[in-house]
Amino acid sequence: LLTPQQNAARYYKDYNRAKKAEEMLTIQLEKGRHELDYLNSVLETIAFAEGERDLAEIRQELTDTGYLRRPGKSKDRGRRVASKPMEFRSSTGLRISVGKNNSQNDLLTCKLAGKGDIWFHTQKIHGSHVILWTEGGEPDLQSLNEAAILAAWFSQARESSKVPVDYTPVRFVKKPGGARPGMVIYTTYETAWVAPNGELAKKLTARHKGEVISLVVVGGDGTANEAVNGIRDFNMVRFGYIPIGSGNDLGRGLGLPGDPLAAL
Repeated sequence: LLTPQQNAARYYKDYNRAKKAEEMLTIQLEKGRHELDYLNSVLETIAFAEGERDLAEIRQELTDTGYLRRPGKSKDRGRRVASKPMEFRSSTGLRISVGKNNSQNDLLTCKLAGKGDIWFHTQKIHGSHVILWTEGGEPDLQSLNEAAILAAWFSQARESSKVPVDYTPVRFVKKPGGARPGMVIYTTYETAWVAPNGELAKKLTARHKGEVISLVVVGGDGTANEAVNGIRDFNMVRFGYIPIGSGNDLGRGLGLPGDPLAAL
């Protein structure tokens, strides 16, 4: 039989052992949550891949982080794959870049963007890093709003009606030492609630690519009015008008000749 002192010593030893086990388990659980969060972010980026090069870059990232085995003897071993972020142009002409995977997110935020450029990311939701390039000036509200909408669209919350998007100058975004690709911390931010909009993403992509539509209307005032009323963005349409018929006040107002051949 143990003496009271020996029993107390044993209970104290068991208590310390259990306390240490609880502390270690808490650390492991937190580490596991971080790893799960990272893998969910990788899973989300697969949806943004536009081809084999993008998928190869994701495989490369998983290899670098130890989740995939490095290839054996291969002519491609050691060759780094690098694809380009998605590019957009705001309605007022500012460039907007969107990372398609964690490697591109790190490249945009930590290496390419200037301290005065604006960084966007959905609040506590997996998604792309978005950079609004300010070109050394003060960005306009429309460009800020459109960049926030792109951040909401290229995120896990793209099907939601309203999404919180945090934004801040790049100078307030930091990558902790040893953090997984795409993982950053940030301070001194503002939050915009926006609605994801895939049509806006298509429109701003077209603006970046300079895909201007040429539209030539042949007819009288009624035909011209119908065509003009159907144009949503006059910045994306090169409009031409050849007046014919008797009702062509628009043509006369524009100083166009009445002869259709001469108007050409």
